[in-house]
Amino acid sequence: MLQEGKLKRHYQSGVRETLTTVFRRKWLMAGVFIVVVAAMTAFTFATPDVYQSESQILVLPSRESRAVDPAVVGPRSLGVSQSLKNQVLAHREILMSRYVAEKALERVGVQRFLNQVSVKPPEGGWQVRENFPAKGRAPIAPAAVSPADMEEALKMFSLRLSVSEAKESNVLNLSLESEDPQLACDVLGELIQAYLERSISIYAYQAPPDFFVRQITSTKDQLDKKVGELGDFRSAHRVGESEGLQQEEVQQQISQIRYGITEARSDMEGSKRRIDVLENSLKSRQRFIEVSTIGRNNPAIYQYRVLAVEMKKEIEDLAALYPEDERLVVAAREKLKIVEQAIANDPPTLIEVQKSIDVDYDALNNDLTLERAKKDALEARQTILEEELKKHEETFSELISNSVKTNQLALEVSLLTKEYSDYRDNLLRATVFQALDTEQVSNVSVLQPPTAPNKPVSPNRVLNVLMGVVLGLLGGLAAAFTRDFLDQSLKTNEDVEQRLNLPVLVAISLDEFKTCT
Repeated sequence: MLQEGKLKRHYQSGVRETLTTVFRRKWLMAGVFIVVVAAMTAFTFATPDVYQSESQILVLPSRESRAVDPAVVGPRSLGVSQSLKNQVLAHREILMSRYVAEKALERVGVQRFLNQVSVKPPEGGWQVRENFPAKGRAPIAPAAVSPADMEEALKMFSLRLSVSEAKESNVLNLSLESEDPQLACDVLGELIQAYLERSISIYAYQAPPDFFVRQITSTKDQLDKKVGELGDFRSAHRVGESEGLQQEEVQQQISQIRYGITEARSDMEGSKRRIDVLENSLKSRQRFIEVSTIGRNNPAIYQYRVLAVEMKKEIEDLAALYPEDERLVVAAREKLKIVEQAIANDPPTLIEVQKSIDVDYDALNNDLTLERAKKDALEARQTILEEELKKHEETFSELISNSVKTNQLALEVSLLTKEYSDYRDNLLRATVFQALDTEQVSNVSVLQPPTAPNKPVSPNRVLNVLMGVVLGLLGGLAAAFTRDFLDQSLKTNEDVEQRLNLPVLVAISLDEFKTCT
């Protein structure tokens, strides 16, 4: 309860101090209020009237992104990926560009725009322009304007022009403020005219029809040449629709030949192994085998012995006639040695062996002969198959090469055909677009021509006076409390108790003090 009492007394004291301050500074508040209201009122009535001309522009999909009548440009539709939203933003930037602003100001007159004067509407209302764009309009020669005046006019123009996008639509809202209502309407109209001319020039088709005519002629010549090359190549190499079947057939033949070569090599390896076995068997056997053996005296030994006796007798006779070193004696002795050597070397008994042909040996030899002939035949077959394989591989390689060359020529013909078709479409498109550019047909429509304002949009004098009253009251209160805050004199008992920490015994008013003195 004690705390609530303190809070209540503090609140009552604050309210009392506030009211006291307001009452004490009432003349200051009244002065500030009168000055602020008078200043706001004077400013409001001294400010010239500002009129606002408004217009609306509808941005349609560009002609490049819309399908055109097939009877005009052929069966294809002309399309681009640019979204309508981006087009609206692009047109907004064109509207707010310096180039368009300068053109509009030059046509209206820079000095007229700078020297704006508020006037009353004439009888019958302001002149409103409705036809956009103006076809066949003679160009207006711009008056000589200094760069400084143009810059100042552009700054004023940018401050007074407003371009905004309508929510969830492709409409641009334009507004222009001016002290001269007719000037606002004229400037906004010239701005739209300059913007339309500029947008048409920007989106004009860049390539003339003559360019596509030349490209069509050149491409047609190239296409005819390639078609001729393709036909000549097919005729020279007999390339037709059955080319794939020929390749498949040759490939099958190559596979069969390779299988035959593999089989011949396998048979030849088996034949070699059989030949080795037969040759080893023949090496361990002889063609003739012994049937019986008969022994008898060697008649040559008897003859040698008789000859030896005769030669010894001859040597004795010569030795009696001649010395030992005589040539005849020495020769006789040498002959005797030869005969004795023959007697020693020849066996005294001769053994006669009877042989016959081995049948198994002949059979093995015949098998070996047959196997060698088989091996030679296999080698000859393998050689023939390898030659055939080489020929078929060359044929297959030639078919592949011809196929690659044919496909390459066909691809070039296809590309040239597409290029020729594209150039024809572009020629039709360029012709149509050139006609549209000549007629100044644009994808922009003026929904609302510039309006001729009859009433000013600013200043709002009633609102400004009311704002002056509110600001005067707030300013007076602020001045009163500021003056009271800066005043350090003691005015109430509470000031004395709070600042001096002394109790107040008695309070004497200023009038009582003057009476006492």
